[in-house]
Amino acid sequence: MQTPVNYPFRILALDVDGTLIGESKLLEPSIVTAIRKAESQGVIVVIATGRRLRTSMDVINPLGAGSYLIQSSGAVIRSISNQSILHEKFIPKTVAEELVQLVRKFQATAVWYDTPNRSGKLFVFGKIERNRPLEIYSQPNPTAFVEATSFTGLENAMEIVVFGDTQQLRQLRSAIASRFKNTLKVISWNSPKYSGLVLEVLHSNVSKGSSLEWLATSLDIPRESVAAIGDAENDVEMIAWAGLGVGISSGVPKLRQVSDILIPPPERLGVANYLESLTR
Repeated sequence: MQTPVNYPFRILALDVDGTLIGESKLLEPSIVTAIRKAESQGVIVVIATGRRLRTSMDVINPLGAGSYLIQSSGAVIRSISNQSILHEKFIPKTVAEELVQLVRKFQATAVWYDTPNRSGKLFVFGKIERNRPLEIYSQPNPTAFVEATSFTGLENAMEIVVFGDTQQLRQLRSAIASRFKNTLKVISWNSPKYSGLVLEVLHSNVSKGSSLEWLATSLDIPRESVAAIGDAENDVEMIAWAGLGVGISSGVPKLRQVSDILIPPPERLGVANYLESLTR
């Protein structure tokens, strides 16, 4: 497989929120056009997001491009054409149970994401109506959220997302890092939408970067021929691993530090203008 004409990469991995779409949550036509053009010229487009399958498809369908999906910050890799799972790594049930018990000691609320091909539910250890950020988080698909009082019937967790007071969550993050140093990874979201801090907890070996590496290896494409674009904490390892790491200029400081180049955010059509600049 040769490098596509006009593009210095064979794989292009794209984050969604903060990279392809901004606060409007809409895909700009010029971004759609630029990505479809790259794909038509032989670039393998990978959507790499923290979203689950359903919400990922809300972007992929109107985009009309993409061969592979890295979802849930790297926990699952899928073929987009038939949504089949190519690779997965989850939090073992026993570890997830211990984590939830720790979360409750900090008076925070844990949301246990069931693994694919099971219930499709998100089990909430706490009261949704007592947590305004969680209420907002659940609004797009409220029937998927089920309040849980025990671990009966649960299996491994795809990930666990934690809501609570920002100061408590900072302390909880330190406690998780100490107690689960070799088994879990914590990613922080700082979102005005959720009025502060949210924690995303994954298997320690899960990241967009490790999943992109796995996918490139399976396709026999070297790291030097892989580009990645992102803006958030869960993009840092992906941007650092890629042969060409492109950061969004408004992204988190750690990501900007590991980026090879910086481009403007989606409100200023950064991805579209960057891809178009490669074909002039």
